Amino acid sequence: MKKNIVFLLILIPIIWISCDGMGHQTIDFRKIENLMPQHPDSALMLLEQIENKENLSRKDKAHYYLLLTETQDKTFVKHETDSLITIATDYYEETDDLERKAKAWYYKGLINNDLDQPMKAQECFLKALRDEKQVKDYALLGRINNQIGMLYTYQHVYERAIPYLKQANNCFEMIRDTIGQAYVLRDLGRAYTVTQQLIDAIEVYREALPYAPAMGNGTIPNELANIYLEKGEYEVAAKYIDQALRLFRTEESRFPTHLVLGKYYLETAQIDSSEYYLQKALSSPSLQTHAGALKYLSYVKEKQSAWIESITLNKRYEACRDSIDRIVETESIRRMDYFYNYQKIQEALYQSQIKVMKKDKERYLYALIICACVFISLGIYSYWRRREKEIKNQKEILEQTIEKQRQNNLRIKEENRQQIEKLQEQLIAMEKERQEGWEGQQLLQEKRVLEIHNESIDADEKRQSLRIAQMEDSDIYKKIHTEDCVKLTDDEWRALEKLLDQTFNNFTARLKKSYPKISYKEIQVCYLTKIKLSSTKMTKILRYNSSPLRSRLYKKIFKKTGSVQDFNSFIAGF
Repeated sequence: MKKNIVFLLILIPIIWISCDGMGHQTIDFRKIENLMPQHPDSALMLLEQIENKENLSRKDKAHYYLLLTETQDKTFVKHETDSLITIATDYYEETDDLERKAKAWYYKGLINNDLDQPMKAQECFLKALRDEKQVKDYALLGRINNQIGMLYTYQHVYERAIPYLKQANNCFEMIRDTIGQAYVLRDLGRAYTVTQQLIDAIEVYREALPYAPAMGNGTIPNELANIYLEKGEYEVAAKYIDQALRLFRTEESRFPTHLVLGKYYLETAQIDSSEYYLQKALSSPSLQTHAGALKYLSYVKEKQSAWIESITLNKRYEACRDSIDRIVETESIRRMDYFYNYQKIQEALYQSQIKVMKKDKERYLYALIICACVFISLGIYSYWRRREKEIKNQKEILEQTIEKQRQNNLRIKEENRQQIEKLQEQLIAMEKERQEGWEGQQLLQEKRVLEIHNESIDADEKRQSLRIAQMEDSDIYKKIHTEDCVKLTDDEWRALEKLLDQTFNNFTARLKKSYPKISYKEIQVCYLTKIKLSSTKMTKILRYNSSPLRSRLYKKIFKKTGSVQDFNSFIAGF
């Protein structure tokens, strides 16, 4: 009574806190978790007090449904669906909370096992073990491994069950859970026995013997005694039979031991004692124990020469065995039918996932193609803008050079004109003064020379424009400016040299004369610069970036640092 009052005193303030605060609930999961091990019913009551669960955050909702499933399992509440625990598994799959992730998958496996879906349960348990090395909750790991081992046992796949049962025993041993060890070692011993690994089975059963009292029955010594009977070690078997009888406290629970004891007396030729205990075992509600009693009683009657009774008992044994086989066969068919349906569902799910993945891949491919097209278009546009800018800069440099030369010619012409006017005035003055001597003739001659000079400049400009037009109309000029990735042959370089020499008054000879140390590679750069070729095209023809070379060449010629634009201006006016 005092204990219940203490729990009520603990629960009342917790419930009051959870309902306080302007309608907003405060959930203290730690208090619920502390109540869970010893008082799961109290923890379940607290969880059921929480209202408006749909307003919880995704994290709190996952934690809530995990705790709710755990308390329901501990209080033996029957589960109808795994939809609530799925909320927890879906959330924890996206987090690094490994222990809660493992626990969520474990309880989802338990629910599916209760719903008679062993394959789905097995899948959940295996997922719960994915992070086994990082999880430190050995009680949880022991239960998970034990569940997987038992599922394999129910499927009669004992070779796979054994490693999981051994791992479960290791986990329970680390936390000194003797009850857990007792049941796991018993199941491990049975697996070894079925697979005829009797030495291992004996070792496991003997290891489990100290924990047998914790189970409250004599199953472990009874099964160990049966193995020793198979081996013909009757004295050892008798010792464990006696231990099993002491651990089975009621007459009804001793039926399996009575069967083993009857078998023992039969093997040791104590026929009356054997019949006595086998008759007791015959009253067992277990079909397996009942069938075993019939089998060995038929042997007893055979030794007593009661042939008719022996045959009758043997027929009853065969009928009982057939019933057991039908039950096992029905269970196997049901299990295989479920397995087949599960495989079909998994196959359909797999096919749908493949279709989704295929559609996703197609979307990614289309997106990749679109992005590639956009990047290529941007690259082409950027290249075009850069080339247009280079052509524009080259054109501006040439126009500036031509304009500078034109202004220089205009200046010279203007100076000559002024000089002519001045001489004309002097001639007029001399004529007025009627001075027609040698000085007047000299002035007339100077005037004529200047006029001829101006005419020569005009003629040179016209001829130069004509030569430039002819150069731009030449095949080599067009090839360089119009074709991409041009690679000039030696003959084409010589043709370009000849064209430039004709157009720009022995361009090559003047260049070599002015700068004797200039190399042929540098002369080629001068050729391409002279015909106003862009840096990009120049790089493609020369197979290297010419900009650094032009800067160095400018410094080499003028003994001072200059830019590529300075070099281009120099060549344009040379």
